[in-house]
Amino acid sequence: MKKNFTAYIIGWAAVLAFFNLITFITPGDKFDDTGFTLGYVFITLMFLIQLGCAYAAFSAKNLNRAFYNIPLVKLSIGSLVWMLIVGGVVMAVEAIPTWIGILLCAVVLLFNILGVTKAAVTANVVEGVDRQVKVATVFIKMLTADAQLLQSKTQGRPYAATVTKVYEAVRYSDPMSAQGLADVEMRLRQAFAMLSAAVNEDNAIAVEQQANNVLALVEERNVKCKILK
Repeated sequence: MKKNFTAYIIGWAAVLAFFNLITFITPGDKFDDTGFTLGYVFITLMFLIQLGCAYAAFSAKNLNRAFYNIPLVKLSIGSLVWMLIVGGVVMAVEAIPTWIGILLCAVVLLFNILGVTKAAVTANVVEGVDRQVKVATVFIKMLTADAQLLQSKTQGRPYAATVTKVYEAVRYSDPMSAQGLADVEMRLRQAFAMLSAAVNEDNAIAVEQQANNVLALVEERNVKCKILK
């Protein structure tokens, strides 16, 4: 991520340098014009704000967070473009009163601040929801992995199809967990442990019995998942 930001800041610096080049090679008595100074200050400020937004995005600890910060960067770039337009007009047109120039630039700056704040809050909310979803799906993911391993042990045995049926039922069950499912998930975990023990003992009758218990509990869990949604 740091390498990406280094590349980004090179491009950002190039654009800022080009802006200053165009600004100061243009003929005219710039430094005696309040509008020129006003527009230049606001544009430079927006450049700095945009760089801060980019730094926040590229300094993300993981790729998911960086992805959620993309709207933040896009919005800050869009605001910079608008400030270049509005600030450029204020700089170039001497007839614009100072108070109108301040008002126009301040409006663009305000919309940028509000938009950036909204984008940052949205990124935090989405990241929090994503984290909760990952936690909520841990039970089924782990049980699915265990069922797949158990299925691989039964290849060639007479009850292989039964264990495969259990694996498929777990695999395609509702992935989301919740507080209200704690009891049935505990019983499901216990039933699956007994099924694993039966497979290890190569007890075909016990495998059939415990497989039916697991399937019944998976169905019970799925029904309760629908109720809790």
